[in-house]
Amino acid sequence: MEQKKDITIDRSLISSQRDGGYITRVPGTSGKYYLFVPDSDIQRINDGKTLLTSIDTSKTYSLIDRVGNTIKKMDGLNLYKNYYDPVRLKQQKEKQKPTIKQKNTTPKAETPIKQETVTPKEEPVKQEVTAQKEEPVKQEVAAQKEKPVKQEAATQKQEVPVKAETDEKSLADTKTFFDNFVAEQTDNQSINIAKAKDKISELEAKIKKAKATQQRQNNIADVCKSVIDSNAYPVFSPIVSAIAEQSAKSAKKKNKKIRRFEKKIKKQRKKIKKFERKLKRAGFLKSLINSMGNSDDKQTAFVDGVKDLQQDSLMSAQQKLDKINEKAENLYNKSQSKNISEADKVKIEAKIQKLKTKRDKLVGKINNLNELDQSLNKLAKTELVDSKVEELANTTIETAEKSAMKASSLSDVIDDIVFASPSVIDKVLNEDKEQKKDNSVNLEKNADEKPDKQSEKENVKQTEKQLMIEHPVRKQVTQQQMKKLIDSGMPVTAVKKDGKLFAVFEKADVEKVNKILSAEQKRTNNNPKR
Repeated sequence: MEQKKDITIDRSLISSQRDGGYITRVPGTSGKYYLFVPDSDIQRINDGKTLLTSIDTSKTYSLIDRVGNTIKKMDGLNLYKNYYDPVRLKQQKEKQKPTIKQKNTTPKAETPIKQETVTPKEEPVKQEVTAQKEEPVKQEVAAQKEKPVKQEAATQKQEVPVKAETDEKSLADTKTFFDNFVAEQTDNQSINIAKAKDKISELEAKIKKAKATQQRQNNIADVCKSVIDSNAYPVFSPIVSAIAEQSAKSAKKKNKKIRRFEKKIKKQRKKIKKFERKLKRAGFLKSLINSMGNSDDKQTAFVDGVKDLQQDSLMSAQQKLDKINEKAENLYNKSQSKNISEADKVKIEAKIQKLKTKRDKLVGKINNLNELDQSLNKLAKTELVDSKVEELANTTIETAEKSAMKASSLSDVIDDIVFASPSVIDKVLNEDKEQKKDNSVNLEKNADEKPDKQSEKENVKQTEKQLMIEHPVRKQVTQQQMKKLIDSGMPVTAVKKDGKLFAVFEKADVEKVNKILSAEQKRTNNNPKR
């Protein structure tokens, strides 16, 4: 039996429009799940700001990602109950309220103690009665004391394992948390942009309406003036003159409204630019972390990705610094005015001092960002060994994921990555330099060893026999390729025969060796100077 449940989808939940329908974000999933709603099932309400559609509880729906790839299937009944049923969601919120009240009321259990302490001050005649009642009263007080203590102890015992489980779960699922964090930040900025554009549309409609009214009032005023100038109806001149005056006043008021609306539109456009910049930063961050896991050239991807974040942060800090300097200058000029009181002067000086503190912090931030630029340029000119490239990538991913767990905004995560990068780059470059130095020393030692021809032939034959037993695979390589294999940590042995260099290794390592040699060949082709 077909049963449909009506649901409403706010414009802020619309992710994108495609042929035949809309991709909408499923509420309460932090951008993890999306639902495709076809045009045929949509009815627009609330001046087109809300979509009215329905969920068929007898059907199965596909929950997708932002692009449209299916993540999982869910029947219509569970989809409606879990994410769209307003009654169920309201009940879940109400269930949480009593737990909050219990926590707030527990300390009040000790109030009866103050009331019972008054009993000893009663008259001697009532002492016997008081003595009889004293024991049960004390028992009640003791019971009341014990209850909150036991409740608090029980609450503490319950809270500890729950917190530990949450921490373990969060640490184990940091990647998913990071992806959801970035998706949620992206959605928030997209929603903010959509809301700002809606406000601009509303204001533009108001301006259009106000201009039409203003034009009518001006026309009335013009007609009245022409009537007065013609002196055709001198009897009605005072009335016509009053109408003309009133119409002119109304037109001026409408003009003020129009200017006010235009100012509001400018503010909304500024907000859109701000939200678009945040959206762009989210794209930079997501691109950097994805490239650290998937890119063939992670070192270049790291330099380019962090440089994008560094340049964006530098531009933002510089803009803030310009605003602070402008505010400080305006306040200083105001403090030099002759008409200002001493009390106001003190307040202004306090404000200027706060601005100076903010300015000093921003100057320090800008200096750090410039130092990062130098470190990135140095890293771009150095070819790291593979192990250090992986260390650079893993450290960046770990920093981003840990920061997302504790950060309140996207800017916090980006700042953590940007300001941690210089120390990470310096560490990797120093370790890379030492490793290359050790490798070159080993190569020089091998080159310096020149045994006589007879012993060399015997050694080669003996080595070949041993290698044929232990390492059945042999591949001709260049000296640079052999260096790359050694740097990667592969268990290979270098053998020279007839002036040619061979890498000998196990069969199990054939695929890994080929992959390293292929990557090195690509790098050589892309950078012939190296």
